[in-house]
Amino acid sequence: MTYRELTTDLNYPNHEDILRAFTRFSFKLHQNGINFLDHSPGNTLIKITPNGYNFYLVDLNRMQFEPMPFIKGVRNFNRLSKFPEIVKIMSDEYAKCVNKDPDEVYTLMWQYTNEFRTKIRRKKRLKSKFKK
Repeated sequence: MTYRELTTDLNYPNHEDILRAFTRFSFKLHQNGINFLDHSPGNTLIKITPNGYNFYLVDLNRMQFEPMPFIKGVRNFNRLSKFPEIVKIMSDEYAKCVNKDPDEVYTLMWQYTNEFRTKIRRKKRLKSKFKK
């Protein structure tokens, strides 16, 4: 399965557990100075195992190896979901990882998500105008 299934089927079995494990996986990337620039729903494969979940990144040509301070780490989640309930779960888990207030992390994560979504909508509108 891919992460995308979690964004299209909110009733997927163990949905919240998988999201939390994925968030911890992302945090470990950040701790190791890995900025996956194309951190989007189709670029993470998830394998369910008897011991939990294994995550595999695809399209690795868009990575940077650099320090990932708190703000940059939170911003790295901006492409992953347009649903506030998914962002709420990820921000809560990320807050635990970075020892920050969950409301602060949610506010930032949701802000960056909305900024990204606005940019995408604007881009689509411009493309449609120029295609006419």
